[in-house]
Amino acid sequence: MPETAHSYYQTKRRIYLLCFSIKTPIGKIVSLFWGAMALLIVLVEFMRMGGLGFNFNHPSFYHQMDIIFVVLFSFEYLMRLWVTPKFVGYATSVMGLIDLITTLSLYLILLFPEMLAHYENLLRLGRILCILRLFKLLGVMDDVAFFHRCILKARSKLVLFLFCIAIVAMMSGGIMFVIEGPQNGFTNLGSSIYWAVVTLATVGYGDITPHTSFGRIIASMLIILGYLSLAIPTSILSAYVMAERERKISFRCPVCKHMGHERDARYCKHCGGKLNNN
Repeated sequence: MPETAHSYYQTKRRIYLLCFSIKTPIGKIVSLFWGAMALLIVLVEFMRMGGLGFNFNHPSFYHQMDIIFVVLFSFEYLMRLWVTPKFVGYATSVMGLIDLITTLSLYLILLFPEMLAHYENLLRLGRILCILRLFKLLGVMDDVAFFHRCILKARSKLVLFLFCIAIVAMMSGGIMFVIEGPQNGFTNLGSSIYWAVVTLATVGYGDITPHTSFGRIIASMLIILGYLSLAIPTSILSAYVMAERERKISFRCPVCKHMGHERDARYCKHCGGKLNNN
């Protein structure tokens, strides 16, 4: 009996590594497989809507693909719920909710096709959300973890910058609403703030434009400020990227020849070989 329980937990741990670990070769393969399935379901949905430039109208094909997707994604979701030690934590996480929504949308379309007549866009949006599953593949790339650390360290400064930009946009929108008024397209405060954001972003849609001299002066100042503001988050992130790179050291592992170890590392993070960093 103890051996059976041990074998059960060992099997569960192996499946957990397959579902959640992307550091092992087999884990990367599994992650790439589910990423390919997510791309495939979105591709099939675009084919169903005729969004690829040709009309492939074969209901039986789409029905069979729906069955395959339901089986595959239901299996994946149930496996993740079974093996995770934090059942509620995964079920209520962002990726867990995305998995649940996309899986439920598959069931609704397959079991209740008449719902498409009333909730077509909503159900198809749930399926297209499968593309968000590709975020799981980001962990396969080491550079993603590197930039993630840089963004986390710079987040307070970036949030402060965005907060200042939001204040400028609201103030500018309020001033333009008073100066220009509804007769020039600034019908309410919301549309005025929208104009300020578009101007700061230097997009310039042209759907709302100032007509008074004072309004054009403010618009010119916002455009210049928008160009200058592009350099601020770039310089903040660049500083943290350089600081993070300085934490690395460029000596090679004598065994596997990999580079990029921490300064205080004694063993290679790739092969476990002893490092000659003295």
